[in-house]
Amino acid sequence: MNAEKVNGEGFRSSGCGAGSRASAAEKGFTLTEVTVLVFMLGIVTVIVIQSVLNSIERARLVKCMAELRGIQAAITFRKRCTRGRRLPHL
Repeated sequence: MNAEKVNGEGFRSSGCGAGSRASAAEKGFTLTEVTVLVFMLGIVTVIVIQSVLNSIERARLVKCMAELRGIQAAITFRKRCTRGRRLPHL
């Protein structure tokens, strides 16, 4: 026997409960529900993109600071090795 039964009022019932009277037109989403979903997805997308862009900018800043520390260490090393004397040009 089929799991769906037609009750006395012409509605199909899946046997989930006595009050389940969903017609074929009520099974989909309304335009308002779809619009709200698209709006919410848009907001989440903007938040994620902004977060990714901030992370990229932060990574560039960290890289720049590391390079500056390396340059500073090289300058300090050269000053210590030469004790203030100038090296001849090669």
